[in-house]
Amino acid sequence: MAADQQPAAIRRPRPDQLLMINSGNFLISAAWSVMIIIIDSCSSRADDAVVTTAAGGAPACALVVAFFIFLVGVSLVLLALVADRFR
Repeated sequence: MAADQQPAAIRRPRPDQLLMINSGNFLISAAWSVMIIIIDSCSSRADDAVVTTAAGGAPACALVVAFFIFLVGVSLVLLALVADRFR
């Protein structure tokens, strides 16, 4: 193997793959932050009448939305890792 060639496993990701990976990481971290903030802020108000509550008195709808944002972030990262195989 010549010195200027890199093995296929050490290739640098293309800019579009990096964008998808960074976007996915942003969505994952944003979703976890939203879940933590909702659970923390609603746990002290557990006695309030909330229509549907989940962990610690947090509104279940907000937690479901945050979980779906997390899933979209994970799928973006996974798609970026295999996107070059579908060309």
